[in-house]
Amino acid sequence: MVMIRIVAGAGTGPTPVAAFDTALTDVGAERFNLVRLSSVIPTAATLTEAEDLSDLGAIGDRLHVVQASVTVEAGMHGCAGLRWTRTVEGSGLFYEEVSTGADAESVVSSRLDDGIEHGLALRSWSPATGGSKLSTVTAEDDAYGCAVVLAAYGQANDRW
Repeated sequence: MVMIRIVAGAGTGPTPVAAFDTALTDVGAERFNLVRLSSVIPTAATLTEAEDLSDLGAIGDRLHVVQASVTVEAGMHGCAGLRWTRTVEGSGLFYEEVSTGADAESVVSSRLDDGIEHGLALRSWSPATGGSKLSTVTAEDDAYGCAVVLAAYGQANDRW
């Protein structure tokens, strides 16, 4: 059975990549090589919201994640969000969205609803449980900002 940990964080930096790195540091994922996954939740997985991922492996290990991240320029606002739903049997979906601007949170929430509904319909699945997590950022006048939400699958590993 795989444990999926869901975390959200934000950060700023002098470049877009530096802002992303800071957001990863905020959730303890800066030490890993992230491997992006599509959005299917295995039937036997356990989901939990967590504060930090730093205890999942060694520096340089691969960590499999579903990722929503948005980077904004100085003075701008952004939101990244992740929604999940599971069937009675336990399988499920993640859906990730991002937006920028003053209404970013409401745009992301609406898109997450629409995306989950669409994904369930494609698979002819009925939802039983679910949740969501958002992260927001407003970049400082002289910096970039990044908001990130990650769903980390299992432990990091060094198998290349």
